[in-house]
Amino acid sequence: MPTATDILRTTDWAQTFHAYGSAADAPEGLSTLLRDDPDALSKGLYYFNSAILHQGTVYTATPPATLFVAALLDDLARGRWVPAGHDDAERWRIALLDTLREVADAAAVDETDAELADLSRLSEAEHREFLDAVRADEEVWEEHALEALTWQALVDLRAAAPTLLEAVRPLLTHDDPATRLHAEDAASAIARLGRL
Repeated sequence: MPTATDILRTTDWAQTFHAYGSAADAPEGLSTLLRDDPDALSKGLYYFNSAILHQGTVYTATPPATLFVAALLDDLARGRWVPAGHDDAERWRIALLDTLREVADAAAVDETDAELADLSRLSEAEHREFLDAVRADEEVWEEHALEALTWQALVDLRAAAPTLLEAVRPLLTHDDPATRLHAEDAASAIARLGRL
């Protein structure tokens, strides 16, 4: 799994969008979680829940942002990263697990892979035109392209499910019972999402 900072750096966020338009601001919003700030968790998750998963809706920025959360969780679980200025790793583990569960619950749909592929079909020209409109802050929320790209986000999240599950798996046997419980909930939701 790539590191969280790798995901922030290598994702072309300007080619994605969230609830408020272009997701070009995602590296700044998500990197809040990496800062030495006692409110880093609440600030970072506020950004995630207000923009990336606004009212349970997924956008094209949701898959890479969710992989970022999974990478943070993986690094935390394996001791490769400790939130700066925080002693309460359990609070972070549970918050990140709950975020993965919330995304998986929001993205789980009954459509088959073939149906999702058909629903997400969009020409390159339509895609480019839609993103240009988003970047220009034009009203695009009733567009056919929006619907197709939302379905594409579901395709991408379903494809990411095995990676998300791998981030959660080590916590299923964690010493802390609350962590185990939240890990079980996240794993179940991710398995449903990915039909695993």
